[in-house]
Amino acid sequence: MSFHYEEISKLAKEQSFSAFTNLQENAFRSEDAYDIDKDLFIIGETSSGKTLIPLLLYSYALKQAVDQHADYPKMLFVVPYRALAAQKKKEMESFYRQWDLTIVQSTGEFRQDDELIQKADVHIAVIISEKVYKYAARDTTFLSKFDYLVLDEIGLINNSERGVRLDFILAWANFQRQQAHKPRIIALGTPFF
Repeated sequence: MSFHYEEISKLAKEQSFSAFTNLQENAFRSEDAYDIDKDLFIIGETSSGKTLIPLLLYSYALKQAVDQHADYPKMLFVVPYRALAAQKKKEMESFYRQWDLTIVQSTGEFRQDDELIQKADVHIAVIISEKVYKYAARDTTFLSKFDYLVLDEIGLINNSERGVRLDFILAWANFQRQQAHKPRIIALGTPFF
């Protein structure tokens, strides 16, 4: 058993997860999950535990930052819908309650932290894809200000209305990754994609 897997298992138990789903088990046993130079594309059924994978990987990065006396990493968590943004923000506030993190959301009606997000003066921003598109179109370095870019519901890239923006976000993030070595892209999708 690898050191990484043992550490992730310990972090999961601290969050009251006694066992991993098959998807999570396969992800966390893969060395690719811990290689920050590799992006991840996680495909699983609804309720298979996809979201826990980037959350625990971020926890792992937080722990490493503490051990190395470094700044906490920053995560941009992109969702397609406003209601999902509110849900994910609540989940993350609960999940990371032991850490002193600034966790914000940005949707059409939640704009109070938009300036902080654009400057990456937050640890975690849960944000709808339209806003990420807008900010990245205005500032070509926007995405590289974050260490992690999680794209939830990546299958919507095939949607005629929303897909174009996601396609651009993915392309811009990939370009920034090549130039600035971040953000690490973690895309979450269902088998239907």
